[in-house]
Amino acid sequence: MIKKQQYLLSISVGPVQEFIASARKLRDLWYGSWLLSELSKAVAKYLADAGCDLIFPGIEDKGKLEPKSELNTANKILTRTGEMDEGEIRSLVEEARKAFDDCWKSMAQSALKIIPTKDQRNINRKLFKEQLDDFGEFFAAWTPLTDNYSDSLERCERLLAGRKALREFSAAPWNGAGIPKSSLDGIRESVLRGNKFYSCPVVSG
Repeated sequence: MIKKQQYLLSISVGPVQEFIASARKLRDLWYGSWLLSELSKAVAKYLADAGCDLIFPGIEDKGKLEPKSELNTANKILTRTGEMDEGEIRSLVEEARKAFDDCWKSMAQSALKIIPTKDQRNINRKLFKEQLDDFGEFFAAWTPLTDNYSDSLERCERLLAGRKALREFSAAPWNGAGIPKSSLDGIRESVLRGNKFYSCPVVSG
């Protein structure tokens, strides 16, 4: 018989340091914080809808987890799952990651639509998609919930810290040879062809 039990599940989303390092103005810092809050809410909403009890953010009204709600939350989610086995909690985490990815891509597509139709041809859509797929940090750790909540939480947080310390370094999945770097962060190649630059308003979903 497959053993089922409750788990403590801790998730951290990012990047945080990359947003801070690439910020040029206070507005950039604000937007990076808002973006991470929206991504965190998307993950928390999926977990709540899946029957988990949210510990952080500690809210009772799930409506506050809807996109563009007034709730601002940290990039950390802590929850207690229902009775499940190891395979089920792995699937739960995979679906939570999908909620993270779907939220990010939805916001990115909203930003893309701001560019006037006549200028859409100047977007390298293949590179745009590859950079979208390469974005984001999502770390998760879980441990069986015992009668000693403090010990279970300490172990879960220790496992999460260890997972975050295992940095994954890999080459960019696209060929950036001959493509100028983006003026926004200097890290990734620009998705704009030629010398086109756009001044876009802050996107809020």
